[in-house]
Amino acid sequence: LIEDAIQAGRTLDLKYHEEKYAGGWGPKTQGKLRREKIIPSSVVYEASTPYFVGETEDGDSRRVRIGYIQGIAVI
Repeated sequence: LIEDAIQAGRTLDLKYHEEKYAGGWGPKTQGKLRREKIIPSSVVYEASTPYFVGETEDGDSRRVRIGYIQGIAVI
């Protein structure tokens, strides 16, 4: 779905948890729940964990862990 939205130049309406760092090299966990419209540009991997990179409608950069997405719609 995300890759199709990238190919079509569409926006995603997302409900997702921010990634929270335990500090330093500690584990990453789910943080605050957010809802945003994001224009995705690519899917990337950190080790074996997939993320997508994009921008909000205001031009702010976002990197969202795909496993932390709670709801998604292509608009």
